[in-house]
Amino acid sequence: MKSNAERMSLVFTRAKKIKYRRETKKLNFCKAATALLSVLLLCCAALFPASYKSAAVAGYCGAILLIDGVGGYVLTAVVTFVAATVITVICIKIKNRRNRK
Repeated sequence: MKSNAERMSLVFTRAKKIKYRRETKKLNFCKAATALLSVLLLCCAALFPASYKSAAVAGYCGAILLIDGVGGYVLTAVVTFVAATVITVICIKIKNRRNRK
């Protein structure tokens, strides 16, 4: 028979292993999401052609978006920024949870 202290130490080691597996799964998900978003960024950059013409309305704010093909780059940049922000927030929350424990 094992003593109570031995059983408690086994429970704690098992709990640490489970927490470690959960954290590695989260980090692996973040790595996979980052790789997927990088590939998506490259695909978006390849899909939108880089044809430049003069802007139809010169001198106004946002006139650069009227140039053919630039809107795709702006959309790609906004989506990438939002995705990077979400990934950063998730990583910060994971780090804070680790520091609390």
